Amino acid sequence: MPPYLPHTSEDLREMLDRRGLKPGQAPEGRRKVVYHDPCYLGRYQKIYDAPRRVLDAVPGLVRAEMENHHAKSLCCGAGGGHYFMDLKRGERINNIRVRQARAAGADTIVTGCAFCLHMLEDSVKLLDYDDSMQVVDIASFVAGAVRNS
Repeated sequence: MPPYLPHTSEDLREMLDRRGLKPGQAPEGRRKVVYHDPCYLGRYQKIYDAPRRVLDAVPGLVRAEMENHHAKSLCCGAGGGHYFMDLKRGERINNIRVRQARAAGADTIVTGCAFCLHMLEDSVKLLDYDDSMQVVDIASFVAGAVRNS
């Protein structure tokens, strides 16, 4: 069995805890965030706290939780091959997720998965929220905050 490779959010948390990574203010226009738990990172690997601790270390940031979070988080909609399909019937789960973020008052959705990033960005555009909401990868978000330090 290959050795365990930590997720980016775990590496970032480690850098914050032990190596002195010091983020500055949250990137401009990103003040209230929600963290979307990717399925394989959250429900399958039980990694919930590391990404939240990383976000909580960014000064000036308010982190909220969506209605469904941690072990009860919803899929982004890419699971089961839906990343490559355009569903024609029913509510798109990624739209539900973006609406939950909006209901939490977030201007930014942060995630740690490339599939989630794509699916949530797609919904932000489909729902015409792109003037008021952004979707960003956790590493990119922290990089923006470090640049502001």
